[in-house]
Amino acid sequence: MLWNNSSIARLATLTAILLGFGVGCGTKAHPESAHEHLQAGKQLLAEGRIGPAISEFETAVRLDPESIEAHVQLANIAASQGHVSAAEGSFEALLDRYPENSMVLAGWGKLLAATGRLEQAQRVLSHAIKSDPSSIEAAIDLARVLTALGQNEEAAATFAQAADLGASESPAFLLEWADFLQQHDEVDDSLNKIELAASIAPDDPSVLEVLGRAYLDRERPGEALNILQRALAATHQGSPRYEARRQMMLTASASIPRATARPEMPNVLLIVVDTLRADHVGTYGYENPTTPNIDHLADRAVVFEKAVSQAPWTAPAMASLFTGLYPSVHGLDGGIVWGKRAVSSDGLPFAVQKTLPPGHQTLAEVFRHAGYTTAGFVSNLYVNSIFGFAQGFDHFDDEYADYNFEQGEVKRRAEVTNERVFEFLRAGLEEPFFLLVHYNDPHWPYDPPSPYGRSLISSYSGSFTPETTREVVVTHREVPPPLSDQDLAYIIGLYDGEIQYVDAHLGKLLEAVRKLPTARDLVTVLTADHGEEFLDHGAFNHGYTLYEEQTLVPFIVSAPEQFDPLRVSQQVRLIDAAPTLLELAGVENQSPQFQGRSLVPLMAGSTLQPMDAFSEATNVGSQTALRSTDSHKLIFSMIDPQWLLFDLGSDPGELHDVAAQSSERLRQLATRLEAWREDNRRLRKQINVAGEGVGRVVLDEEMQKGLEALGYIQQ
Repeated sequence: MLWNNSSIARLATLTAILLGFGVGCGTKAHPESAHEHLQAGKQLLAEGRIGPAISEFETAVRLDPESIEAHVQLANIAASQGHVSAAEGSFEALLDRYPENSMVLAGWGKLLAATGRLEQAQRVLSHAIKSDPSSIEAAIDLARVLTALGQNEEAAATFAQAADLGASESPAFLLEWADFLQQHDEVDDSLNKIELAASIAPDDPSVLEVLGRAYLDRERPGEALNILQRALAATHQGSPRYEARRQMMLTASASIPRATARPEMPNVLLIVVDTLRADHVGTYGYENPTTPNIDHLADRAVVFEKAVSQAPWTAPAMASLFTGLYPSVHGLDGGIVWGKRAVSSDGLPFAVQKTLPPGHQTLAEVFRHAGYTTAGFVSNLYVNSIFGFAQGFDHFDDEYADYNFEQGEVKRRAEVTNERVFEFLRAGLEEPFFLLVHYNDPHWPYDPPSPYGRSLISSYSGSFTPETTREVVVTHREVPPPLSDQDLAYIIGLYDGEIQYVDAHLGKLLEAVRKLPTARDLVTVLTADHGEEFLDHGAFNHGYTLYEEQTLVPFIVSAPEQFDPLRVSQQVRLIDAAPTLLELAGVENQSPQFQGRSLVPLMAGSTLQPMDAFSEATNVGSQTALRSTDSHKLIFSMIDPQWLLFDLGSDPGELHDVAAQSSERLRQLATRLEAWREDNRRLRKQINVAGEGVGRVVLDEEMQKGLEALGYIQQ
């Protein structure tokens, strides 16, 4: 509610009541009830709910015409909304009746100051303090007026007086005092006041922003980064301040002096192939010729035969890869949240997506602070800077501006991604480097460029085409139409063709990186974010369940100068990648956050304590899985709810639920799963992951269309 002509008329009426018109005509005071409405109005005003606050103050005046504070509050609101004449009339009436009341004088002085009548405001506010030396508001406003008049000594004394009266309990006052001190070169005292404000309001992003800026100004970027990360985590991404705070945080991060890279530090190449099932890779036993270049890499590398992804879809899995944390800890554990209003001309619904909270330290950030040049090239819309994945990268290429989603251009091909990488390399990549290359080609829709995959589908005589498979895979992902064995083989052949295509270009990338003029060793890691289902359990695609076809991914580590080729059968996790890469690079891990652990001992042929691997599907299916060290797999579905237990040793395809026959084993694993969930809740709280309404971004129309074209959004 804003003041309008009707509101101003009501203010005049209330002022008239104050002056006595109506008091003698039957108006009865109810001061106790009036006080309740007064307090309610002040609370509403503090919350920024001006309309309801006005209503409460008006009610207070009607119940008690001599409620001076209610009158002053109404006059102050009118003045703040530009209705100066109405406010002046009310204050004049109040002064006529209560000429020595400090609250009235303070309000009148504030109005005079706001309208530029500073000398008069000084006299009135000084009078207010004389009438009531404990008036905090009058002291604060007088300090402001004295500052504006250039009476700095008097202003300093008045700020101190206000503080002694209790104003120092207000973060807003402390920040104003700090600004005054800063303007007069009292830098240390200014910072002290800002730090005190932040200690009073540790979760207020506005206060944290001021403290972060102060640290930046004083060339303390490490402290600034920590504070600004907290500020950004408490800022909704749709708010006007989000981008400004993000840029300030990036400035702080970039200002942290890089360590001097040591000559023995290797270059690091991390390759992620989206939607690549481990069992469709030659080195993992696949018979079709899909991955000759990956297989060649594996022949000279350490191959982890049982690597478990922490999520069956891209965003949380990549966030786990970047942070070494489980999805329920890093916070990017959910998909699209739909609102009720339309935000686009064609009626696309309001959509919000969780993001990676900026308070988490990423793998790229650790490398960067260690002296590495960091660059990322990504090919999936979900690995986008707007979702927080650019943290720590000096260069991050996620450009999709040239793609026409409505015409089926839904993914950036490996060839295009390589061109971007090669262009960057030709420009001269400083060493040592951490280079992320993410390929999206095996992701649905499956339509490999010729000739890839053609030998795999050449005998197909059915009616399907790459275009018609789209409806089958996405529209009918959970309840597909009846398919012949030939139809299913055709769809899988298209998927394998996409793998052949990306493998060919992956080989060109490896060749280009190996030919770089460098004296440094090269560490190469190849993995995937998740797998894909082809009716293995009655559905297509990924993201909804936690069966092996979606959670087992390739994990190949090549460090030829450090380790001989080896195959490791012990179960590992995608969250182990970050600490492993850092140890291989000789980079000290400063982050206490990692839930993963370095696998270097296994690479050296030694042993590590076997550990359970957990996966989470919170996008839609709301499943959690525990893959035990003895090859049992427990899947808990929160929707049904339902417990499923599989013996992977005798049933690797997870076709026979043995929960009923193995109740004691089910109980043991369920207890371990719940303990893990509780540990995650505790850790998430400990590292201050953003809660509800934080760490989210409103998707624009183009992003919605792109994610819909990739099957992430279904209208």
